[in-house]
Amino acid sequence: MSKSGMRAAGYIEYYNNVRLRSANGHMPLKHKLEGRENEIFSERDRKLEAARGQRKLRRRWQRRKASTLDKQRSFCEITRGR
Repeated sequence: MSKSGMRAAGYIEYYNNVRLRSANGHMPLKHKLEGRENEIFSERDRKLEAARGQRKLRRRWQRRKASTLDKQRSFCEITRGR
């Protein structure tokens, strides 16, 4: 196979099997043709829900930390006579 033919074959491989398409829900054509879109969307939904849960926990922890620091500052101000 010529060099240009190899390049074209490489691009076709990329275009069909790797390149994401917004019309397909940002998945390669190969996955769409294999009928894997429901599996992929379910996995995305699961990951998004897990990320939401992590953000919720992180925010809760940050609020508690800020509240504890505020209490410590107030205590220090009281003990210093301010």
